[in-house]
Amino acid sequence: PLLPDPDLFPPSLEKANRTHYLFAAVIGRSPTGKCYSDLTGKLPLPSSQGNNYLFILYDYDSNYIAAKPIKDRQATTILAAYVKVHNIFVRGGSCPRIQGLDNECSAILKAYFKDKDIAYQLTPAYMHHRNAAERAIQTFKDHFKAVLCGCDPRFPMYFWCLLIPQTVLTLNLLRTSYFNPKHSAWSCLNGPYDYTAHPIAPLGTHVIMHQKLSLIHISEPTRLRR
Repeated sequence: PLLPDPDLFPPSLEKANRTHYLFAAVIGRSPTGKCYSDLTGKLPLPSSQGNNYLFILYDYDSNYIAAKPIKDRQATTILAAYVKVHNIFVRGGSCPRIQGLDNECSAILKAYFKDKDIAYQLTPAYMHHRNAAERAIQTFKDHFKAVLCGCDPRFPMYFWCLLIPQTVLTLNLLRTSYFNPKHSAWSCLNGPYDYTAHPIAPLGTHVIMHQKLSLIHISEPTRLRR
């Protein structure tokens, strides 16, 4: 049988004299810097803000799935969405170094990759399964469908783009980080989530609000007219 590794399982020092003994172990995987992105198909209903697609960016190390609603598939629109989502990972300390794309990439997106020193890889034609964003899109769609099914039947579906931020939050709270399995994908980039300060309510809930009417002060000379 294999003997235990003395580096990972140091001998007990309870009976020995206390010394300045330091023990450190590396838990998790080394970062790869891999990211994958793709667009969903055109959604059945345009949103109230004119969005028709979802831009999905998947970070392998944190296992984080980010989504950004966009209006069209123009190169400038995709670049603007990529920059906003890319900054989320940079602020969280998971800076992409290798970007996986579909088998097409615009010139302005290539220029952005060169400026940020990001290597990119294009998926071979008719081999979309090589892009990990395809699996991330399916996972996000399944979670988003569950969110929509929990909405009130009277909820206007053209407000679906307003549900995306909390959908991303709840999805990544349920996913485990590859970099550190003891953390969720959300906490890996944003730190622990404070449920007390920011409780999560079901989306699309029908709420009845009672507005308190202010008292009307009428002076003596003033008379109410029918």
